[in-house]
Amino acid sequence: MRATLTVLLAAALLFPGTAAAIPGDPPVEAVFPDDGAAVPVDPDGIEVRYTCPAYTVAGQPGNFPVPGGRKDYGVYFSATPATGNDGRLLQPDLVAIAGPDEVQDNDLPPGQCRAFMSDPDNRPQVTPGTYYWQAWRLCLDCPGGYEVSAIRSLRVTAAGSGAGVSIKPPARAYRGFPFVVSVSTPGIAAGTGIALQARRGGRWAKVATAQAGTAATDVALKLPGGFKPGNVVLRATARVGAETLTSRTRSLSLRKARRWSTSGHQDGAWSGEAQDLPVRFRVSGNGRSVKAGRFQILLLCPTPGMVNPFTTQLADAPLPSARIAPDGSFVFAGVVREHVTFVKGRIRGNRASGTASLSLGVCTGASDFSATRD
Repeated sequence: MRATLTVLLAAALLFPGTAAAIPGDPPVEAVFPDDGAAVPVDPDGIEVRYTCPAYTVAGQPGNFPVPGGRKDYGVYFSATPATGNDGRLLQPDLVAIAGPDEVQDNDLPPGQCRAFMSDPDNRPQVTPGTYYWQAWRLCLDCPGGYEVSAIRSLRVTAAGSGAGVSIKPPARAYRGFPFVVSVSTPGIAAGTGIALQARRGGRWAKVATAQAGTAATDVALKLPGGFKPGNVVLRATARVGAETLTSRTRSLSLRKARRWSTSGHQDGAWSGEAQDLPVRFRVSGNGRSVKAGRFQILLLCPTPGMVNPFTTQLADAPLPSARIAPDGSFVFAGVVREHVTFVKGRIRGNRASGTASLSLGVCTGASDFSATRD
């Protein structure tokens, strides 16, 4: 019985109920969503609602009552249900704070307010996980100086939000040669880690990593030697908050490297342009490799605090060497003297085309290119 009493007391401290209002005043109460509700991530914020009636901020007997209203309310959002000595959620654990809702929206019943869990740094609104929220109002004659609502939890989930990850591999690839997989991550914050996996036997093996971008991202992928020619199943996963998002599986045909479409006829110097900027490289080894590539690209460089938020500069995306696959395709992804270069292309007869991109510090750029044999 003593143990049961101790557990109940601990639960009361972790999840305090509504603090008593000054006699005659209606309390502040959490209204929406229900406790423990699952809500989809939303970059605009997660909505909650609470009662916010007119009340008395201070009203000791013999003193003039001080009225309070919508401007005296607020909402705390936290990663834990722990509370401080004022009865409110503990400030070091807060992930977002919402101020008063001073205008009565006509889609809410009179005396109700709304708030949004949103913060540009913590970003709980797009990070799946369990959060706790509590409405409060100033009360000078209450212990701790505040009246509080009961604490409610909500579970932010990517389900139903449109957030996810998807991949698009080529129809075929060649054993021992890199190929490009396009990765899309709608609703996922840029910079989130992405893992590309291939199924081998009864397990998934990580074969490449990438970062979510604002648009589809091309990832250079070369399967390890343990993968034999045949059908290979791929997928991508992204860890977002407390959830792991997984793409639908896609497959490609992994083939033996044979019957090249290129030969010694392609060996020699090639030149062309990318948006009127010069492109140069050499083909050698009887049409088996691209070397000494230089793809000039116009880069966009952010300049925060300046009159113009961006400046431009020209730079060469270097391609030291890349093997040419049997179908004439070639891929290079690497860092050369701080130049982060990505080039994908294909040679057909005496013409070549593709895309080159470059990151140099904070400056980035990309361009389609075409070239012919000199």
